[in-house]
Amino acid sequence: MDGRPTVISAEELLLILVATLMGTMARVLALKVDYKQYPSYPNGYLLHIVLAFIAAIIGAVAIPAIKSNNYTAVTFLALAVQHFRDVRKTERESLLDLEATEYTPRGEAYIDGIAKTFESRNYFALVVAFTSALCMEIAVYLQLGLAVQSLVGVASGFLVYKTINGFSKGKTIGDVARLRLAQIAVEGSEVLVEGIFVTNLAGTANAQ
Repeated sequence: MDGRPTVISAEELLLILVATLMGTMARVLALKVDYKQYPSYPNGYLLHIVLAFIAAIIGAVAIPAIKSNNYTAVTFLALAVQHFRDVRKTERESLLDLEATEYTPRGEAYIDGIAKTFESRNYFALVVAFTSALCMEIAVYLQLGLAVQSLVGVASGFLVYKTINGFSKGKTIGDVARLRLAQIAVEGSEVLVEGIFVTNLAGTANAQ
């Protein structure tokens, strides 16, 4: 070793940037406010985007690290897995603390499902970034141009995101039942749907 710093090549820099961007974007696309209404504040979005950025960087630099025989850097993948598990634990504890403020308690099993969902979505960033970097490295090996390398990274990352996102989606009501509009009637304090009794807690006339 002559003590001089290692200069990163243009191909490796492009690989890391594109893979990191694709990994982060995969998490952003999966980050949406749904019926759980979480995260629904700027701090919640910022937290998950920053975690996605970190996961994407780890996935992106894994290929250059292996290529340069720097296997110590690959151990960050194991550290990332442990970190995401800690994130799941933190999310679960936070949601349990908010349970007392909910109008309808969601239950520990439901909250654990939410926490696992947010943990798994962090892996989106890591896997998409790693795949983009791997495909771009193959393009470099084939001596394709920088523009082609970028297209390969974007296309492979998007394809992996769509595949993982499709597998990770749970069932919706439309998957297990046929939906149609029904006639709702209020009779005194009772609510009926097409003549079927639903509840007798309709409240006052003004509330109805």
